[in-house]
Amino acid sequence: MTYRRRATAPIAVGIDGSAACLAATKWAAREAARADAELVLVHATAFSAAELDHHLATRDNSEDVLLAAGDRQLARAVAVARAVAPEVRVTSELGPGTAAKLLISRSSDAGMLVVGSHGVNAAVGLLLGSVAAAVAAGAHCPVIVVRDDPPDAGPIVVGVDVTADNDPALGFAFAAASRAGAGLIAMNAWYDEAGTPTAMRLHEVEACVVAWSAKYPDVVVDLRVVKDMAPARALLAQTAGAQLLVVGSRGRGQLETVIRGSSGASLLYRASCPVAIVHDRLTPDRSDKR
Repeated sequence: MTYRRRATAPIAVGIDGSAACLAATKWAAREAARADAELVLVHATAFSAAELDHHLATRDNSEDVLLAAGDRQLARAVAVARAVAPEVRVTSELGPGTAAKLLISRSSDAGMLVVGSHGVNAAVGLLLGSVAAAVAAGAHCPVIVVRDDPPDAGPIVVGVDVTADNDPALGFAFAAASRAGAGLIAMNAWYDEAGTPTAMRLHEVEACVVAWSAKYPDVVVDLRVVKDMAPARALLAQTAGAQLLVVGSRGRGQLETVIRGSSGASLLYRASCPVAIVHDRLTPDRSDKR
């Protein structure tokens, strides 16, 4: 079994010229090399589709500042990607509309979408942090939010919600750990109002991951549970020294608050490693064979 869209679908990266987007480009280039995927760098021009077509058709005779800035930003990102992973096929594109709308649209045929967690688009005045949050909520594929220079070693951490379907997040996390040759920390935290024994909760977490462990026997799994702690706080603590944190974006229990509100903000903007948000509508393809 493999995670749907992973092996052949391209990895898309939002480019705005900030340091954060270049960090995202580095992470995405390494991941594209591991997954044998194409890397597509996307820059939003803030033009409508018709306006963009007109500007592109007449640009040889135009001093269009927005297009020129976009070209420079894409060229720099392409150079960064090729320096990190010269074996990866890298393409770039200027697209119409705002960054969030363009990236969400582009995510429909991407294996994953990578964005920086902060930064300012000088051309159109957009805060990339708000773009990252909008994309994380609305994308049609897993979204990875990268802050600062991403680490290239350490375990992958996945949040496990025993009240929800964890397969999308677990499938993504196991596949990523297998590609990276990394260990996997399966983490659960909860406020205990029912007197649940820690051993029982540990067994529940183990039940969530056992099928994926059988599919990915090369991945060493470390089960961890923490009682009477907010999930976001527990996951944040695990990101020190980790190379990726994977969370689901739905669920009736602990992970519901991780993506939304102040808890979500703390994960997206304070984690010490990139954060992958995997929607529950993205399901593992059980017809595939490894």
